[in-house]
Amino acid sequence: MYWIELAGETDAFAACEAATAATGVDLLAPGVAAAGSVGEGVGRLAYTRAAHEAVARTDATVASAVAA
Repeated sequence: MYWIELAGETDAFAACEAATAATGVDLLAPGVAAAGSVGEGVGRLAYTRAAHEAVARTDATVASAVAA
């Protein structure tokens, strides 16, 4: 799983653009999307600032973060 940091005013448009270089793009929050995988072309997208491989996904507690 990857996290994609979106740039621009319209997240829906940025997510559609990201889907041209990534699979399974899903908007999670303003400026953030998840993707199943990303290709080499993600670095050339205009409305994507960065893509990072996820280390873990937990709920929003310190204990869960430590366990991950």
